[in-house]
Amino acid sequence: MLPRRRFMLIKNLTMSFDSEVRYLSRSPRLPPLPYIKVYGDQTKATVIFVHGFCSDKDVDKAIRLQTLVTEKGYSFIRFDLTDHGEAVFPCKPGKDPHARKLLDFKVWKEDLRLVIEKLTPTENIILIGDSMGVWLSILNIIDLPDDKIKGLVGISSAVDFFERFNSSFFGADEEKRIAQGEIVWVRGPYGDYVGAKQLTDTAKDFQIFGKGKIPVRCPCRFVHRLGDVLALPETAMLLTKKLESKDVEIRFKKGGDHRMANDDDFELMADAVQQILQLAEKD
Repeated sequence: MLPRRRFMLIKNLTMSFDSEVRYLSRSPRLPPLPYIKVYGDQTKATVIFVHGFCSDKDVDKAIRLQTLVTEKGYSFIRFDLTDHGEAVFPCKPGKDPHARKLLDFKVWKEDLRLVIEKLTPTENIILIGDSMGVWLSILNIIDLPDDKIKGLVGISSAVDFFERFNSSFFGADEEKRIAQGEIVWVRGPYGDYVGAKQLTDTAKDFQIFGKGKIPVRCPCRFVHRLGDVLALPETAMLLTKKLESKDVEIRFKKGGDHRMANDDDFELMADAVQQILQLAEKD
């Protein structure tokens, strides 16, 4: 039997290896896609965390959810969407770090599809979408066979939001510059945000409201703070009405903000995730 200190060291090294960043290679016009996959019981569904707009795979809730899920024996994946986190081209000193960003919503949708196809080819999936990650998750669920996706958890759901977002964050002069093709960055309440005509135009092709029922039939759980002024709580309400699934629940909590970054918020997320995990076990 290994001495306790040596066993703890080996365990920590194993966890570090599990959290190693790896990369999916793609077309030369796209940077490699960084991801972390922690392997669990291969007979269980794999959980994929999809981060939001101007966020990344290392946001605190993603790491906490990874711990929650992997301790229950599930595999867990988190990755950076193109233009976010480490999914960018190297920038030379003195150059604009945003100059080579594509800002193409279709690419972001395809990023998730690539992760599903390359990292979970034979596995069932549970998706956790954060903010815009809910939108991307829904779009991919629509494209995939019903039996592939076992559930969706939506956190601070942000869907079809770019036009409202632009009018909220950018003044008239900045909106004019964006309309003329300029890329404009501003400091928002939680970090830097970008406005780009290319982004708004490509996102319009993937709007899901205003088209009748949304063909998502897996169990869904949504959590949202009523104090969220970036992604309005009404978005989550509309999703519950529009999704075809007969198993949809939403939990609101008074106050708070879009980030859902405190311990009370995490309890809401954890409860929603555990509900979906239990349903996947029964399926």
